[in-house]
Amino acid sequence: MDLLKKIQLIKLAKAHYLEGKPKNQIADEFGLSRFKVARLLDEATDNGIVKFVIPDLEGYRTDLSDELEKKYRLKHCTVIASPSLASDSLIDSLSSTGAELLQELGPNVANIGVASGRVLSAIADKLTVFPKCNVVQAAGVQEGMNFRHSSLEIVHRLAGLGDGRPFPLLAPMWLEKVETAESMKLEASIQELHMLYSKLDILITGIGSWCGEGSSGMYGTISTHYREDLISKGATADLCSVILDINGNELVTGADSLSLALKPQDIRNIPEVIAIAGGNDKHKAIRACLLGEWVSTLITDEGTAKYLLDN
Repeated sequence: MDLLKKIQLIKLAKAHYLEGKPKNQIADEFGLSRFKVARLLDEATDNGIVKFVIPDLEGYRTDLSDELEKKYRLKHCTVIASPSLASDSLIDSLSSTGAELLQELGPNVANIGVASGRVLSAIADKLTVFPKCNVVQAAGVQEGMNFRHSSLEIVHRLAGLGDGRPFPLLAPMWLEKVETAESMKLEASIQELHMLYSKLDILITGIGSWCGEGSSGMYGTISTHYREDLISKGATADLCSVILDINGNELVTGADSLSLALKPQDIRNIPEVIAIAGGNDKHKAIRACLLGEWVSTLITDEGTAKYLLDN
């Protein structure tokens, strides 16, 4: 390309991209047709005279987010740029990002369901604002769980932030007898809760892993008999109250009639299910939830994202 041509392309490019002039105005000023201007601007780009630089968001991998959204048909995905983090650091990163996302929720949200876990508890600690809405406990209390990490406590903290109304579930997640579970479901407060389950706009949840010894609060609270039955069927993950195999299929067990929690169909009917989870021990569990299309929004770490794309 000769020097005069380069100078012309630079002038046209500056007029359009730096000065913001439309192509028809540039055509008039340079005595060219609009189509000739468009062709020359394309030529300037093709020859490296014009270079577009779109920096990635610091601390995040938007390239991996885009790939995960396409592969797993997610509505939204956020990947934290963290190749390898210790457990506490990972929880801090996931909860910071989760809190930032949840603070962007609009005022038109009426009912939000909340599960339990360390990450969700940390999110509640970091939030400074929350919509004024009904905050609904998604499952009963898991025996042995740190109370601050329980959904019962998180529900009250979130509702207090937005001056909303908490709907706690003052009962265990798992009961010992079917008769007891059926009797409790007749109580007015629990019936009100179950009515709200069908009206949830958003569910905020973690993901539990059943691989190895598991990194799931539910893993240790369900009775040994049912736990062994689920493991024999290939239990890989739990999402709120639903236990899944490696392909994301719901596992049915006799324990279902003993639980006080969101049912699988309740979760399927929720428009937005936000899952915040990461770490090597949860790779297979997160993949199962995505394969089963239980999640619409995922917040995770870079290592997990790469695993999900490779498997």
